[in-house]
Amino acid sequence: MDKLIYEARTMEQLFRAYGFEQNRINQEDRKQTQALIVAELRRRMDRALRLLGMCSGEEDAAHILKQMMDGWL
Repeated sequence: MDKLIYEARTMEQLFRAYGFEQNRINQEDRKQTQALIVAELRRRMDRALRLLGMCSGEEDAAHILKQMMDGWL
């Protein structure tokens, strides 16, 4: 559960970094940085989904995912 919370928080930081990059003047740097952020987001989302798949019977994966999403909004 703690690993999922960590993944959610780091993904939230990546979403914010992506938005921050939208304001960069140098278009090439912006595109390159955003591509790196998107790749990292995909990697972290895959990891979070694998962790959700390992939830025990008492941990409802849908509830955990909802908590993650609530943290982003």
